[in-house]
Amino acid sequence: MAKERAQSKEMQERLENIEHVKEQLAAEGYQSTDKTFSALTANLMMFATGIPISVLLFILYYLMHRERFLALFECRWWLFFLVIGLSVPVHEFLHGVGFVRACREKWKSVGFGFHLTSLMPYCYCREALSIGSYLFAVLLPCTVLGVIPSVIGLAAEIPMLFLFGIYGIVIASGDLTIVLFLLRYIGRDVRIFDHPSKCGSIVFHK
Repeated sequence: MAKERAQSKEMQERLENIEHVKEQLAAEGYQSTDKTFSALTANLMMFATGIPISVLLFILYYLMHRERFLALFECRWWLFFLVIGLSVPVHEFLHGVGFVRACREKWKSVGFGFHLTSLMPYCYCREALSIGSYLFAVLLPCTVLGVIPSVIGLAAEIPMLFLFGIYGIVIASGDLTIVLFLLRYIGRDVRIFDHPSKCGSIVFHK
């Protein structure tokens, strides 16, 4: 009960903060557009983001290491699942690192929480950022935990590292969906703000 009250208070503060940000940016001539999506959309978009990339990497692994391809599935699975379990909070921490890079108030503007319903940690930013800075923060975990390990694992034929990278890409499907929703704003005068209660963001534009 105490955790639920704390989470409710935190959400109220985030909702109040977004209203404050809206007022500030409206005074500067910005209008807002909702670029959020449902959890169902995020799950379905895996088939358009993380999964196709992973399939392509598996095909490359097969072409490069055809004779030893089946050895890919002979790794120590208990260790693999232990590592990916530990990577979940690291994923969110990397979002925070990406946000801090651009935030005026640094770590004071970055928060972490835990969804009781999904039993998953999350990270959010209290400031509206430029699209470049926002996309950097969104893509940082996918790059560090997904793309880099999978490419190294592919090139050096390290099965566990390759599979870990594949997992890092698939779990970042929601982040990749956010990127797809924001591509049209690249190069424009916009500010991007994490939505306080939904997947995605609010885009402020002139």
